[in-house]
Amino acid sequence: MTQKTCPKCGYVNQAANPEDPTDSCPSCGVVYAKAKPHTKERPRKRPVDPEATRGIGSIILFVFLGVGIAWLFVGGEDEPRPAIEVAEDAYGECMTLVERQLKAPGTADFALMDYRVAHAKGSQYLLQSHVDAENGFGAKLRLDYLCDIEVSGQQAKATKVHLIGR
Repeated sequence: MTQKTCPKCGYVNQAANPEDPTDSCPSCGVVYAKAKPHTKERPRKRPVDPEATRGIGSIILFVFLGVGIAWLFVGGEDEPRPAIEVAEDAYGECMTLVERQLKAPGTADFALMDYRVAHAKGSQYLLQSHVDAENGFGAKLRLDYLCDIEVSGQQAKATKVHLIGR
């Protein structure tokens, strides 16, 4: 008799008969002729230290919070700005464009804080107001006007004025 090593569990059988095909391992019971070769036991993973993962979780949390806060301050540029903010930024430019079209710009009396602003589309707004100014004959007339405003980022710029009733 010779010794035989079990292909499944690795047990060394001193009393095994190499000629007997029905010979089996006394440790695990597998028939030597039908068993797959023995593989070494997998090394066990070491347990994860909860203290180590808590630090990583905190870092990830702070990164997400930072990105969220940055998005609040920088992000919302795709949404239209409130019309009142646009009007406050561009009203002076609208008055300058109106004065350029008047016969007597020095007589212009603008209706301060008496205007309406509407969001037209995309980054375009429309401001409506009026001005009292002298015409070429010296008569004081009231002219209504519409001012086109284009918003780019946080900048509002008056682009064109339409005098109504002229």
